Amino acid sequence: LHLHPVSSEATADDAQEVTERFGGRATLGMVSAFATDHDGELLLLNYGGGTVVRAVPDHAVVPLAPSLSGTSMPQTPPPGSGEPAAAVALVWLSRAEGIAAVSYAVERVRDGAVIERQVVAGPTLTLSSSSGDCFRVRGRSSDGLSGPPSNTLCPSHE
Repeated sequence: LHLHPVSSEATADDAQEVTERFGGRATLGMVSAFATDHDGELLLLNYGGGTVVRAVPDHAVVPLAPSLSGTSMPQTPPPGSGEPAAAVALVWLSRAEGIAAVSYAVERVRDGAVIERQVVAGPTLTLSSSSGDCFRVRGRSSDGLSGPPSNTLCPSHE
């Protein structure tokens, strides 16, 4: 899925029939609901059949999740803004195993939703940060496919 940078509308660019990869109709049945777990993996619920199926990334196709760390840097707030301004310097490390990341998608997350995504080449980035902002990073393959997200970093704004 790809999220539109302004509207956040999701679109699929490579729709594929994958029922058999998940164990066929006997396992999936009628999907009642879906969600993501804390690692960003897709969970499918077959309420009638009493099963939950977890979709895991194929690390021969997409990079493993990087390890993210960061440092908060207080900034002088704009006059009259009433909110402390801050920046965060993000640094991430790719894992040696699996397919190599050729770029990275840095996501700003607020209230559980991705509100901004930037694609960068290197393993560092400094961004402005507001109260409630969290960040995570995904490695991207040479085909432009994103892997699972890193740990989430929520800088303090005290």
